[in-house]
Amino acid sequence: MNISEQLWQTRRAWAAALRYHRFLWVVGIFISILLLIGSGMPAFFNYLEQRPGWAPDDPLLGLIPATGLSGPIFGLIYLLLAYIIMRGMVSPPLLLHFLAGYVFMMLARIITLTLVPLEPPVGLIPLIDPGADLFYGGRNVTKDLFFSGHTATAFLIYLCLQERKEKALALGALIALAIMLLIQHIHYTIDVIAAFPITYVCHKLSRQVAAFTWASHSRRAEAPVDR
Repeated sequence: MNISEQLWQTRRAWAAALRYHRFLWVVGIFISILLLIGSGMPAFFNYLEQRPGWAPDDPLLGLIPATGLSGPIFGLIYLLLAYIIMRGMVSPPLLLHFLAGYVFMMLARIITLTLVPLEPPVGLIPLIDPGADLFYGGRNVTKDLFFSGHTATAFLIYLCLQERKEKALALGALIALAIMLLIQHIHYTIDVIAAFPITYVCHKLSRQVAAFTWASHSRRAEAPVDR
């Protein structure tokens, strides 16, 4: 497919999506929720850093010498985010799918972080995060542990992508990211493992949102699909 055909298909997909008022409402609602969450994150992380927690025993981390890998970690996660956003610009249903899943994942993290107070793993090397000023209020956050947001985001991207080659690349990036988080002692092993089932549930919820979004128009016109 050449560039002109891709642009034509993109315009057609968005023209179809924008005919669905429910699509606009749902996207607007989830963007608003995401902005609301983002605005409250600095205060929430400040609360997490000030409260005491407990440090579970992690035999796996005890076997791994801590090594700083902030550059590769954020290179991978931002590359994945840039790719899914770019794909979302081409496919409105994919954009909605990821947006809804990400919001559900963020809400789930707020709940689990509140309910499971943890102290940082022994030997933790703080992440040097280019987005720290935006999301963390410029402070070094080490207690946003259960569950791993980086792992969850990468897994959600993998679940949202449809093509075989891009899923394979996303899976490779996900595995590498999870390993590097443990090598840097950013998370306990349970933080990384728990991200998978929780994110899968968020992914399933986002598919329900997509089904609801297109349901009222399915008989009048063919609704767009993830691609």
